[in-house]
Amino acid sequence: MKRYDLKNWKGIIQSVKGPIAFFALVVLAFQVILLALVYKGGPETMNYLIFLSSLSVIIPILAVSWAFVRSSHNIKSTSDSKSPVLARKVRIFITSPMSTYKSDKEYRQIRLDLMSVVNLLRRCEFVDDVFFFNERFESLESFENADLNVPEYFHKINQCDYFVLIVADRQFSSIHFESGFALAKEKKAIYFVHDSDCLPFLTKLAVFAYPHTIRSYEFSSFNEIGKILCKQESYI
Repeated sequence: MKRYDLKNWKGIIQSVKGPIAFFALVVLAFQVILLALVYKGGPETMNYLIFLSSLSVIIPILAVSWAFVRSSHNIKSTSDSKSPVLARKVRIFITSPMSTYKSDKEYRQIRLDLMSVVNLLRRCEFVDDVFFFNERFESLESFENADLNVPEYFHKINQCDYFVLIVADRQFSSIHFESGFALAKEKKAIYFVHDSDCLPFLTKLAVFAYPHTIRSYEFSSFNEIGKILCKQESYI
């Protein structure tokens, strides 16, 4: 008589851990019982045959339905996990080259564009505070005569959760010093540039060297910047 290896039985048990496989095994067992009853025959077995026959139909239907419900639940869970939510409201520091503009008209226009981004962010539920230094200076003259408190300015960077750099073209500006300070303080940063040539060589390398700290986007309009910054996934 052939002996059955316990390892083989373990393999069988492991193979029917899935719900559909388990129910298929149950149905198979019912079919074996049905065949045995048919073989024995007799009118007294008719009720058992009807009962077992109905189970052999109902059980697969239940198994498939249960598997479908589980599958739908897993898909929903996966979908939900792809929509991250910030743990708390964030503070954003925005900077852009402003001292390089020679005409008041140019300065006012770029400031107006940047303020559209600032005001849009302030309406976002996940934003606690937005700092933009030039918000206080409507004209180029008022900005040039501004009394900048340097320690307080860098304290604002130190307090922020996200450092946002917006560069429309390549300019000699203190913003690159600010971005270096933010990186040294391990601040999350988001860079917006018209193209990568707007950034100095070392800053471009930093984007690739610190992918979990710095994100970089190319933009063609300030409206694009606002849309990106108003999405929570941009900050994760």
